[in-house]
Amino acid sequence: IKQSVKTDTASSTADSFTNIGPTVAITPSSNTNKILIRFTFVGFGSNNNWAHFFRLARGGSVITGSVGDSAGSRTQAATVIDTYGEGSLSYIQTSFEFLDEPATTSATTYSIQHKRAGSGAGTFYLGKNHSDSDTSNYARFPTIITAMEVAAA
Repeated sequence: IKQSVKTDTASSTADSFTNIGPTVAITPSSNTNKILIRFTFVGFGSNNNWAHFFRLARGGSVITGSVGDSAGSRTQAATVIDTYGEGSLSYIQTSFEFLDEPATTSATTYSIQHKRAGSGAGTFYLGKNHSDSDTSNYARFPTIITAMEVAAA
């Protein structure tokens, strides 16, 4: 089991999927073993009524089967933070889990990737909300990604 935790904040205005947050590396002991990946984080976008999409990547590339089907011009994502109707003190948590089959015994790196729905979505803030005022009404949160090797049956 390997885990990486990012306790500071980050931001992104990516219009194509780009790494955000921590990465985790694991070296499978057998090429038939699987890797269970989990990530969880809190964040918020700078503009209400917009979505921010996220996916899991292995070695910087999307893992087939870990995102929704291709359908026209729609984004293929694993999870979303949608700020529709949320107020300025809002935070949204999302998490995702996927059982990967990397078929290797080489070190394998996993990461969380972000893409905003459009330029109107503004900036996505990881580990905080967009206001982030220095009062007890606001908080900071960790971003966690965990990789667990699962022996083949």
